[in-house]
Amino acid sequence: MTQPFLGGYFATFYLAPENYHRIHIPIAGLLTRTRYIPGRRLTLSPSSTKLIKGLFCRNERVVCWFDTAIGPVALVLVGALNVSSISTEFLGEIQSGKPLLWKNPNLRKHPYERGDEIAQFNLGSTVVVICPTYNLLWHEKLERNIDVRMGNPLANIVRYKAK
Repeated sequence: MTQPFLGGYFATFYLAPENYHRIHIPIAGLLTRTRYIPGRRLTLSPSSTKLIKGLFCRNERVVCWFDTAIGPVALVLVGALNVSSISTEFLGEIQSGKPLLWKNPNLRKHPYERGDEIAQFNLGSTVVVICPTYNLLWHEKLERNIDVRMGNPLANIVRYKAK
């Protein structure tokens, strides 16, 4: 699952407790796979990510893969301190703390339009958007430590994959 993303792009969006906690897909796509990865719930504040090596990999995560016009896109929902749970539109509320990884073999592949809500944190956390290498130009106003709101542009697509 990592091969399409080697050399690709990613953007990390930290959601502080006072932020909007719903996650919307940034590009139209077909949900193809999900995976729950158990872990801790350490704080993900910007200062903590500098101090704790591999912090995102230590925390509980739900990974959602989508097939899109630019190729595969993954959204990684990272749980954190004070996050009571993660809920998705397609799985409902995730029962956290289970000791095993799980995949959802009965997942109904569902198309989503850009901006559709796919999940929510039931109190702050972080979303990592991962895209293939050659298809995007990040928006020039997307900088570190700025507030991003629903509907703000993230990137421009420079090349669509052949259908």
